[in-house]
Amino acid sequence: MVALTASITGWHIAHGAGFFPPLAATPHEELIATQAFLAVGSICGLVLAAALEERHRAAHEQALLADSSALLSESLDEWESLARVAHRVVPEFADGCAILLDRGDGVMTPAAVAHVDPALERWLQEQLASVPAERTQQWVLETLGPRSLLVVPLRGRERGLGQLVLFSGSPLRRSGQEARALAEELARRCALAVERAHLHREQQDAVRARDEFLTIVSHELKTPLTPLSLQLESMKRRLQAGQQVDVKAVDRVRNSLGRLVALIYDLLDSSRVASGRLPLQLAPTPLKELVQDVSASFASQSAEHPLVVEVPEEEIWVRGDGSRLEQVLANLLDNAIKYSPLGGPVRVVLQVQGEEAHMSVSDRGLGIPADQQKLLFERFFRARNVSARSYGGLGLGLYICRDIVERHGGRIWAESTPGAGSTLHVALPLLRAGDRLASTSPSTSPSTSTSTSTSTHEEPYEPPA
Repeated sequence: MVALTASITGWHIAHGAGFFPPLAATPHEELIATQAFLAVGSICGLVLAAALEERHRAAHEQALLADSSALLSESLDEWESLARVAHRVVPEFADGCAILLDRGDGVMTPAAVAHVDPALERWLQEQLASVPAERTQQWVLETLGPRSLLVVPLRGRERGLGQLVLFSGSPLRRSGQEARALAEELARRCALAVERAHLHREQQDAVRARDEFLTIVSHELKTPLTPLSLQLESMKRRLQAGQQVDVKAVDRVRNSLGRLVALIYDLLDSSRVASGRLPLQLAPTPLKELVQDVSASFASQSAEHPLVVEVPEEEIWVRGDGSRLEQVLANLLDNAIKYSPLGGPVRVVLQVQGEEAHMSVSDRGLGIPADQQKLLFERFFRARNVSARSYGGLGLGLYICRDIVERHGGRIWAESTPGAGSTLHVALPLLRAGDRLASTSPSTSPSTSTSTSTSTHEEPYEPPA
């Protein structure tokens, strides 16, 4: 500004007008003043042009971000919306753009690829699918040899979601810091869109799971209710006619009622497991006796499934809730029979392995697909090789069993071969003789016994008849 004022003053002086009385100026002085004025004018022009360029650049950036946000909000399919954003970025920002999403196994899946050369775009889509996440930048440099490369992570609220890769055979359309700031903001908006799509899918999955669960529950409750209603109506007619009621008919009614009660118990137990309130009453428990009693109750259930029970000669003691451990073994036996439609022996083995009591139930049934065995103990899980309507059940039994076993300090797992059968294993900590005597000692006060027996006290579990 000082220079500008001086130049203007000099010009006025040279021309005999302006801020001061006109003075005589030599031709040389007039030339110098004119040159100074033109130089300052050029500088002012450059400053003005730079300001206009910055304003134009900022407007373009805002337009790019605004367009990208609009494209991301048009669809809840992140692949579709990210593809539109990638093609919006190219060629305005870079020659090529790739948006990679983390599959969770260390490999980035190219969700969107855009390039000024359509043929190269298709090739990149294929090649990037097999590049590990940590090698993306190196691969682009070695394979494409770009003059400019910018890799920005897509960060979610809890984990990384992927990467935004921008590259060009010439310098990017922005300077270094400006380009990174714009890319980071673009990546942030893409990450929000990906998370929104994930949440939408999770919501849809939850709704589907709820609807499927309600369908299964209504079917499972209706299945015993229908014959129960018919059997009661038949018994009523016989009684009204003065005829005796067949004992077998009463047994069928009891069986239907027992199935209903079992379903209700499973629903209640599932809710308690989810809230951490499943009641346990721990005490020294003879596991050999428990296995023999539960197995005996199943021995006559199916002639096609002969029960083979192998137990040691000596009793095996654990600290546990006898009723809940009966529930675990009964569920394993019921599954072994249910999922062996062609029959075959069911084998129950109890033995000591190191410091644990090991119990297993084996069958020669359908088996479980290898990729689904890790989901076996999840709530409402059903293997894809079984039909809910053909085999029944709510998919809660093993979920409840896992909680019971783990709260006893034990482990439960499965070994299975599709088409060859399954073996379910349960391992529980042994209760040594000294510990057993201490637990049953009359000198133990009630308060002490209560405090060490279990962390949760509610009404005890009573298995349905």
